[in-house]
Amino acid sequence: MFPPAETSSPGSPRASLRRTSNRSFPWRCCTQRDKVAIARHELGHTIASHFFQKDHGHVRLSVRRRADPHLGEIGGYHLAIPTEEQYQRFRSQYAGRIRSALGALACERVFYGENTSGVSEDLRMATETACVMAGIVGMGADNLEPKASAKAANVGQYLISISDIARGMHEQGTWEGAVLSNPHGRRVVAQILGAAYIDDWRLMYVNKEAIDMAVEALMSQGGELVGDEIAGLLDSVGLREPTAADPYPDDMPSVPDERAGLTALEGTA
Repeated sequence: MFPPAETSSPGSPRASLRRTSNRSFPWRCCTQRDKVAIARHELGHTIASHFFQKDHGHVRLSVRRRADPHLGEIGGYHLAIPTEEQYQRFRSQYAGRIRSALGALACERVFYGENTSGVSEDLRMATETACVMAGIVGMGADNLEPKASAKAANVGQYLISISDIARGMHEQGTWEGAVLSNPHGRRVVAQILGAAYIDDWRLMYVNKEAIDMAVEALMSQGGELVGDEIAGLLDSVGLREPTAADPYPDDMPSVPDERAGLTALEGTA
């Protein structure tokens, strides 16, 4: 099991990271069910980043409620940053960012068969990044065989966030709005999001037991780890990548299309 955190002196790097944290609320603030759900959510981000953002290092993993200057009150968060300065990014790095964002959603659905409302900002960030890939930097869809690509697009169409509409970001005159209002561009965004979600879901599914081991260890540490403690925790629970034999998520529930019936009625008028 993950070893107990060392006591830090006031001048240590660990203590410095603690001081830079936003104001956190007492760990007793939530029910046990909430604590576990939040921990699984944040570990979804953490594990996805660990596997899909190899050029990032973990900074903080917290499941303590805290005040955030941009988002208001949040239940927890995971922070990872690039280990090296970089002027430009490759497609794989954009794809890794989306997978890190959607890891929590996938983790929730693996454990509960549904997701919470806590994924709203994750979906906004993932949609924005996918729109950049599809409409700004010419990176296009994920390179999948036709059947897998269609499945990814069908899954991803339900993951497109419109939360930026309140800021005018989905107007036709904006780059994000131009991408999403174009049927082909929207389909590419959906495929990018769906492919990322499928990868995340499979990763969480094969590590379900390990995730709960990590949840237990994180909660025993007071709900917050920093730096190498996070990588140490992940290494200690025996995470693995999915193989070709491991399952894929089911398709999203579909809504019957009634336009064919309407067309038939119009033809008899």
